[in-house]
Amino acid sequence: MITADIGVLLVNNMCTLKCKKCITLTPYQKRPVNYKLENLKKDIDGFFEIFDSCNHFDIEGGETLLNPDIAEVVRHALRYKDRFKYIALLTNGTLTPKKELLEVCRGEKIFFIVDDYGEALSVKKPQLVALLEEYKIDYRVDTYNGENQYYGGWIDFGDYSLKNYTDDELEAKFKKCRTGKDLPYIKDGKIFPCTVQALGIKHIPLPAGEYIDLRDTSKTLAEKREAAAGFFKKPVTHCKYCKGFIVESPRLPAAEQFKEGELTDDMKFCE
Repeated sequence: MITADIGVLLVNNMCTLKCKKCITLTPYQKRPVNYKLENLKKDIDGFFEIFDSCNHFDIEGGETLLNPDIAEVVRHALRYKDRFKYIALLTNGTLTPKKELLEVCRGEKIFFIVDDYGEALSVKKPQLVALLEEYKIDYRVDTYNGENQYYGGWIDFGDYSLKNYTDDELEAKFKKCRTGKDLPYIKDGKIFPCTVQALGIKHIPLPAGEYIDLRDTSKTLAEKREAAAGFFKKPVTHCKYCKGFIVESPRLPAAEQFKEGELTDDMKFCE
């Protein structure tokens, strides 16, 4: 059996906010897109061919609700509901779900996680919560504003420059890192053992063997499952550039926004 704690499907790399320290580096994406429905369906199928089960299956962005096909994505993921406890949908409180998505979620093992960045940013949070309650859909609101921010605020992953860790330092950091433990990320036809790998940071190499290409027909399913079984056992190249998702890491105030004209094209280092 090949299992994971959380399987994470990225449905886009675009957002309604422009947060400076975004964990998914969404403002720094050179080509923000919604991934195509047919490819997302194939990616879900490919994930559950390789992983027999996961504790829960998260659907994220960017801003998840920006994907126009999100209801169909959820509907397709629910075909595998005997393989996980629930689906978590992450959103930032700037949009409300369309009726089609609410109907798909009603009565199902669906859980919304609403990040609340305060009245000035999460402008649709009250309406969103009211709709979830109307349709009897489970949810949780994580407060990321004011003095008592959820999890103490955002983790500081650093600037993604090469850190020159010693082998011992790299191994110690890897052992503490949350994102490299049973948390496969599915993005645009690939499964990564690390969140940061999935971000498309241009200056960090992505060696073959450190991820699974779902669209690579030269590899058998058995070979892909064997690769997945080796996930989370040792650092990957990206670990050398990252501070890690570590409980005792410094925290930052969440969702500090770029001002008009502050984010320039030459700052966009992901693709």
